[in-house]
Amino acid sequence: MAGRRFTRPVLTGQAGHRSELGPYDAAGFAQALRDAIPSLQTPILFLCRSGMRSQQTAELAAHLGYETSVNIIEGYEGPPDSSGQRGRVCGWQFQDLPRYFPD
Repeated sequence: MAGRRFTRPVLTGQAGHRSELGPYDAAGFAQALRDAIPSLQTPILFLCRSGMRSQQTAELAAHLGYETSVNIIEGYEGPPDSSGQRGRVCGWQFQDLPRYFPD
């Protein structure tokens, strides 16, 4: 997917995470995912802070029949270090991977 830019998030809530969809609303997230991405052939990438919720969400999408459902391991900040700080051990931010901040 080199050179391809994704500029809009599809969904901001996740299965198993409190969000505007309601507390731990996997059924609501599943319906929102189907509504937002009706084609089961559309690749979907999931990212959360640590990679744990996004793993569950990627598994849910695969269970719903999405052919390419990918969890970005280690998440954005990764697990906490020995002092409890995130973003210092691993993860997207620690690896200094590309980020896009809209104006």
